Amino acid sequence: MEWWVWIVTALVLIGVEVGSGTFYVIFFAVGALIVGLLRVIGLADLLWLQLVLFASVSVAAVVFFRKPLFDRIRGGDAHRVVDDIRRETATAVGAIAPKASGKAELRGVPWKAKNVGEEPIEAGRKCVIEKVEGLTLLVRAE
Repeated sequence: MEWWVWIVTALVLIGVEVGSGTFYVIFFAVGALIVGLLRVIGLADLLWLQLVLFASVSVAAVVFFRKPLFDRIRGGDAHRVVDDIRRETATAVGAIAPKASGKAELRGVPWKAKNVGEEPIEAGRKCVIEKVEGLTLLVRAE
């Protein structure tokens, strides 16, 4: 195939990626672009070589670059945080001994809470949220 066919194919695949947002097609566009450039400088004149290079480069790009790039685009965190409540203040519903579990109210909603501090938390006392594990607040006395 001519070099320009590979370049046009790359541009079409970029358009498909923009439309789909799957973050897979872009790597096939990279494969087509590389084969087109290799064809321009005369390193991939045979059709079978072009097809093998296209498939190899595209699949290798997906395998090695998709996850790191996707994580970087998403901010490096695989789990999206909708609302970060660390360092907010909750109110103990009942007494919570050190290293024990109980209930704390945050924004008018009762949560399971675990006292990760060394000091007991009495009922009605404010506590600071250190971390959230699932639906459990890890708290310490304020």
